[in-house]
Amino acid sequence: MRETGLADVLQADRDRNDDIDHTTTVTGNTGKDRHLGHHTPSTHDRSTRKTLAEYLRAWWYAHRAWDVDGGPNPEATVRG
Repeated sequence: MRETGLADVLQADRDRNDDIDHTTTVTGNTGKDRHLGHHTPSTHDRSTRKTLAEYLRAWWYAHRAWDVDGGPNPEATVRG
């Protein structure tokens, strides 16, 4: 997840049953941590560190929103 950028999508399989049960987007980058936009107002711009700590066993999938040239890139996916 350290290589995710603004607008990239992260999906989680929290139960590790091969079923995505959570989706979020990268909403900011402080240089030390990414911020994620979740579904509720209390978790908008939430630290990636806090999210990962809450879901230690989850499988995370990162989807690159843009390629290196600045164009859309919906095919780049990394499992982490």
